[in-house]
Amino acid sequence: MQQDVLNEAVAAKLLEVIGRYELTEKRLIEGDDHSATLKKLGTQIADLTTQHYVHNGVPDFHKRMQELEAEHARVSALPRGEAEGAQDRDRQALPAALGGHG
Repeated sequence: MQQDVLNEAVAAKLLEVIGRYELTEKRLIEGDDHSATLKKLGTQIADLTTQHYVHNGVPDFHKRMQELEAEHARVSALPRGEAEGAQDRDRQALPAALGGHG
């Protein structure tokens, strides 16, 4: 029996037995946890503090620091994002997973 014929027979039997079920695959999809933005804000807070206490002060230091800290708190409270369309994209019917047989 040729391999192509055998593959077709196995695929046909599989579809006959479990063809109505969906095949799902679990994948880790990285979402946006805002870490890059938080890192940038943290660096700005550290730089502002250094400029103020080490390099002769900064005009409106407390106002600027309050704004940076408020933005850091706001971004920290944001929900973690998920890549667009992640839930539906990863679901496939069994026939499609078997190369479109059936």
